[in-house]
Amino acid sequence: MKRIFLLGGQDLEMQEIRRLLEKRGEQFEDRKLGWDNALLSAYSDVVGTDTDAEYVGIELREDIPLPPHYIRIDHHNDFSDRPAAILQVAELLGIEPDRRMKLVAANDSGYIAAMQAAGATEVEINDIRTGDRRAQGLTEEDERQCDKALENVDTKGDIKVVKSPIDMFSYITDKLYPYTKLLVYTNEQLCYYGPGIDRLKAVFADALASGKAYCGGGENGFFGLAKGCYSEQGIENAINLIAQKVSIYSHHIFMYPFIIEGEAKKCVAANSRWKRVIENVHKADDAEAESYYNEKNYFYNFVWPALYDSGAPDTVVRHYEYDIPAVQDANNDECPYYAFVVKDKTYRLKIKYINLNLYNNNVGVLSFYLDNCDYPDPDDVLKINQYGRRIFLPYAADRNNHYETATKFELFGRTYEYPFDPNQPNSPIGFINELISGVIGNSHFKPIIDDRMFVLSWYRNDRFASQFSSSAAAYDSFKNSEFWYKYVFVDGDSLTCQNNEMQQRLIDDATYPRWQKWCTLYGISRYSMVMLTNFGCPLFLLDYFVTEYVRMSELLLVQRASILNFSMRIKQSVSSLEDNYEKLHSDYIMFLNQIHFREVTAQEQGIELYQMLYKKMDIGRQVKEMDNEIEELHNIVENRRSRQLNKGGFWVAIIAMFVAVTSLANDILIGKVCAKWDTFLIVDTIILVIAVTVAIFFNRRMKKH
Repeated sequence: MKRIFLLGGQDLEMQEIRRLLEKRGEQFEDRKLGWDNALLSAYSDVVGTDTDAEYVGIELREDIPLPPHYIRIDHHNDFSDRPAAILQVAELLGIEPDRRMKLVAANDSGYIAAMQAAGATEVEINDIRTGDRRAQGLTEEDERQCDKALENVDTKGDIKVVKSPIDMFSYITDKLYPYTKLLVYTNEQLCYYGPGIDRLKAVFADALASGKAYCGGGENGFFGLAKGCYSEQGIENAINLIAQKVSIYSHHIFMYPFIIEGEAKKCVAANSRWKRVIENVHKADDAEAESYYNEKNYFYNFVWPALYDSGAPDTVVRHYEYDIPAVQDANNDECPYYAFVVKDKTYRLKIKYINLNLYNNNVGVLSFYLDNCDYPDPDDVLKINQYGRRIFLPYAADRNNHYETATKFELFGRTYEYPFDPNQPNSPIGFINELISGVIGNSHFKPIIDDRMFVLSWYRNDRFASQFSSSAAAYDSFKNSEFWYKYVFVDGDSLTCQNNEMQQRLIDDATYPRWQKWCTLYGISRYSMVMLTNFGCPLFLLDYFVTEYVRMSELLLVQRASILNFSMRIKQSVSSLEDNYEKLHSDYIMFLNQIHFREVTAQEQGIELYQMLYKKMDIGRQVKEMDNEIEELHNIVENRRSRQLNKGGFWVAIIAMFVAVTSLANDILIGKVCAKWDTFLIVDTIILVIAVTVAIFFNRRMKKH
């Protein structure tokens, strides 16, 4: 059957496809279309004229009925899971792609990052990017105009925003690479590049279906509105909506430290979504290699065993990661959420990770990593921390009025309410039990920091950041503001400190201002670590917060939980010291060597923050008191052993005295000719009675002392 290729919008990939078809002598039609008019209808005078022909449409939007024997080649929108168009054409023609074809395909599917991952050199990348721009029709004069536009880069949330003077955006994206989130627009069209594409696909589903929008590259790809489909106001509204949907206003990490009673099973159930993740050795081109390298370099190497699962039988920590299921909501958004209702308002936080670490001393930490993409208001951020961390009812009446707790939680399509059983206080909400039981089975566990999880949170607010960074006076004013106190100490509607002097003393002691002039402020309390910054915050500060600082916080929580566990074990050991003391003492020495550290990094800020957390959790004092308790327990054990030894020696002495006296008496009697056998028996009996009487007397005296 004769085959006719119909070419779509012009770029380097389409240009290379044309050359390939020419080289192979294939029949094709090329109307030199742009991306705004790459429609199948552009070939309506050709399509269907030959009923025996097989038509191959390459990256064309299908706006007319398809002819018989039609083959679609595309890798955008609904077909983004397919290979690049040039690779599909090569497969159709039975051709093995060469290096250039593979790099062109990588450029079209995943841009510069994909070419780098494919091993492209800097020269190859520049050559392909320049060729792509020229194929799209960009001239050097166009690029000079774009350079002027790049002098006025704006921001919308955490997105870089550039208004382009021309309809083609590739030069601007090339000049700003690498970027995290970028949006380029004109009055008639726009294109966003970065994470969150799945959310935008859900929001703009109708526009995608009608051809007014397009997307590709996966979750971290691109999304655009086609030229001429929206008014200038419509483009502006879309920019605001995109910023709202893909911006992360705040990040929240809730940590639930707990103690396992008895021996934990420490293995994943067959039907569990948990997976144990062993520390890997990353290759140089691994996507996470740079972050992993930086993180390990941050900590002293003697701390690594307490942070990373080695996979060995005697590993200090076992690390598990939860395979988060996709749950579709009413908006057809498949991002799973950690949701809860507060006074009829539902907060939905995107779940990034759920991790569980189990340590070799039966202490565990369950952690939720959550993104807030929908609630920029400060009051909402406070409520997320206050209500999202509650794991059980603080008091019975709150099960009805919910002053301190959420009405309900939703997780993975299930609804949970706080349990209330007078016979089982401190019982956490159901999803906590279900998640932990997926790893430790039926082993019992209990919390160590009341009814709330430990909170780590960063929040980006340009208005607040500009206030405390402008001057020393402005910093002092903001530091003593109601919001900052509530954010640091995770307060609800009212402050938990109603004395001005005490409030100022507490907030002074809890605030860490090293990066104040960079619009970044830290706060640390016994149950929280927070960071307030703006959307211009250096990315390394955000990265440090969710990696290094999270690890430091968890390590200190484990130290605190371990100390409390040792205290309970000491109380249980008093009744059976000889059986429990040796194991207790051995475990405590192991804790001091493997988990308890006074310093974990040589980095100045890391030292300062770790010391603040160490002090706030009162670890130093608790360790000192634990040392004293262990020493007192040791003294009690030694005293008991000494008394046991003394008691044994006492009875040996009595027996020796009895033997000596009876031997002496018998020797005397033997010297007398008149002595008879019954005389020996009477004398020995008298001596025995005297010895036993003396023994009983002194034994009672020993017990009194």
